[in-house]
Amino acid sequence: MGFYESVLRPLMFQLDPEAAHETAMRFLRRGALKARPFELPMLEQTLFGVRFANPLGLAAGFDKNGVALDYWHQLGFGFVECGTVTFYEQPGNEKPRVFRLPEDRVSILNQNIF
Repeated sequence: MGFYESVLRPLMFQLDPEAAHETAMRFLRRGALKARPFELPMLEQTLFGVRFANPLGLAAGFDKNGVALDYWHQLGFGFVECGTVTFYEQPGNEKPRVFRLPEDRVSILNQNIF
């Protein structure tokens, strides 16, 4: 059992999902969380002139302000969707907007309401 399963996940589950997300973002934006590089050449692809190391992407909303852009690749993501640009500021979804499904081994899930 690795560090995440034995230490980090149980600690984060002591916090509500919103607080866990904010805590993770504080560590991520400082580059304090790292993983072994994920490299599998057969998953690399180039689309529209852009090279993607793998098809695993981080969905928009997790790092909506782009504070950890320099570090997502260290966690194995091949690409990241970050925030959006709008003419007028928008408030976003009301809290709670993230939750867990521990019975399905989902540590954090973002709820989108349209």
